[in-house]
Amino acid sequence: MTMLRTYVVNGIVVTVATAVVLATFSLLVRNNPRLRRHLATTPLTLMCGIAGAVTLVVTLMILAVLIAVLLVAVTVTAWFPLDLTF
Repeated sequence: MTMLRTYVVNGIVVTVATAVVLATFSLLVRNNPRLRRHLATTPLTLMCGIAGAVTLVVTLMILAVLIAVLLVAVTVTAWFPLDLTF
């Protein structure tokens, strides 16, 4: 059960870190002074946005599954306590 909590926390950390990196990269691309134009719709920015959205959705789905497994594990062990002593 402790490992599941670790996976959930790691999932949250990875989601936040990925969002920060992609947002920073997107801002750096948009604010490039040499190009002197608004780059909100350039292919690179769109690809970063799509990659960030897909990464966020996949990570949140994995996180939801881990939370569901954690809740089931807590419920099952509460209903059926296992005595593993011999």
